[in-house]
Amino acid sequence: MFTQNSPDWGLTVDWSTGQRVPAKARRRPQWSPPPVPGILPKRPLGFFEVLDGGFRLMRSLPGLTYGSAGIAAGLSASVFALAGAITWYFGHSFFTKLLDSSEEALSGLSFVVQIGAGIVEYLTLAALIVFSGLASIGAREAFFGRTMSLRQGWQHLRGSRRTLFGAALLMGTAHLIVLAVFLAAAVLAGAVGGTVIGLTLGTALVLVWWALTVFFGIRLSLTGCIITQERVGIFSAIARSWKMTGRGFLQVAGQTVFGFWLANQVIGIIATPAFIYLGGVIGVLSILMLGGSELEGPIVAAVLGTIFTGLFLAIGVLLYAYRAALLSTVYFNLRMRTEGYDLVLLAEAEEV
Repeated sequence: MFTQNSPDWGLTVDWSTGQRVPAKARRRPQWSPPPVPGILPKRPLGFFEVLDGGFRLMRSLPGLTYGSAGIAAGLSASVFALAGAITWYFGHSFFTKLLDSSEEALSGLSFVVQIGAGIVEYLTLAALIVFSGLASIGAREAFFGRTMSLRQGWQHLRGSRRTLFGAALLMGTAHLIVLAVFLAAAVLAGAVGGTVIGLTLGTALVLVWWALTVFFGIRLSLTGCIITQERVGIFSAIARSWKMTGRGFLQVAGQTVFGFWLANQVIGIIATPAFIYLGGVIGVLSILMLGGSELEGPIVAAVLGTIFTGLFLAIGVLLYAYRAALLSTVYFNLRMRTEGYDLVLLAEAEEV
């Protein structure tokens, strides 16, 4: 019924001519080991998998996460310390008279300092563009189980450094201009309608600025990752980030806000014993210095202030390291869900 030794078994049809021609010998594919499992899985991630991806990147990429945030924290602390020293040198007499005048002046100064600290905190979020861009370079390598140092990441950033820092400067300046306009409106209202109206309007406008900062911060949070991964300009990256986060805004907002909050809680739990210990040390030293010389108090206060400052800087480094790693994970997860980027990663892993 079937012909086993027919000469046609070794022939194939050339469809351009319709003639039978000898078939070419086919090579069997050689065996190759399966792709190495990555630090991040090459598939779309769930809600909590994205949050866990930030911690995974922190463990596997300490140079890109802790290192970059630590350098930035050191530089910013130096700048603020210099600014504070200059301010105190030229205005210490004014502040001394202000604090000695009344308790209301002290309360007002404390309120202004707290508002200023909150404003600086939100303005420094623009630095996340640089941190997340650096972290995304290592995050892509993490899909293939590879790690990367800070030096390697900085070298890989060649060609897009100016764009990355320019985007951070542009967004920080835009936030500052909007805040300045709001505060100018509050001051003008206070000059025309009275102090109560000015303070009420100023508080309301600061809250509006805070809400706008959170909204636009989420919509434009992927700008740094886009610049480093897709090598586009500032405004193209901003437009693409706006488009990507608009497709699943609630999911991105939930992952970002909840992730930031979760990091604050975890790091707060870790830092609480240190603050309790330092508080006990301050209490003991206060008792011991009751009969000491006049120089002991300022010296001990300076040492403890330095320790507290270092602890707060360490907390800031941990927070910004996780935030950058989280934004990198969110970026790649969105690309895998909307653009099939996981197939690109799988194909690249097969080639390797």
